[in-house]
Amino acid sequence: MTTAQNTAAQPTYSVTQKISPSRKLITTWAGNCKVGIYHSRWSVRLYSDRAIVRMPYVGNTSGCAERVTRVIGNTLTALLAVARQQIADDVDYSERVRELTALELIDYESNMFLRVATEDEAQESIDAARLDGGAGVIIVGGVSCYVL
Repeated sequence: MTTAQNTAAQPTYSVTQKISPSRKLITTWAGNCKVGIYHSRWSVRLYSDRAIVRMPYVGNTSGCAERVTRVIGNTLTALLAVARQQIADDVDYSERVRELTALELIDYESNMFLRVATEDEAQESIDAARLDGGAGVIIVGGVSCYVL
């Protein structure tokens, strides 16, 4: 096989690809938040098949870090419903979006993400933070945690 035949047999790809509906950005929400002693920003970019959440947290070195999470499933369905409602009402639902995406259960000792927190755990963490003015540490399964 000659070089010309070998080159012709291989597929070619264009530099720019057609944007499919799943790649098209539907909307973006963002806002200010306070994490520990740090003032920061959170954001959610919503697509039809996923949402990308950027949420600050206090990292292992006690500095402010950012966690980027791909959201699918029930939370994505809820975010799509909020986007439809926002369009219908012409009202900013950023706080509702932040509530939907911020329920992360974090290990207090390592600052590592454990799992998505339940509404009850979130409320318990809020109550603990109000009580002692701290991070809202709660005990879940014998582990000291807080909800971000």
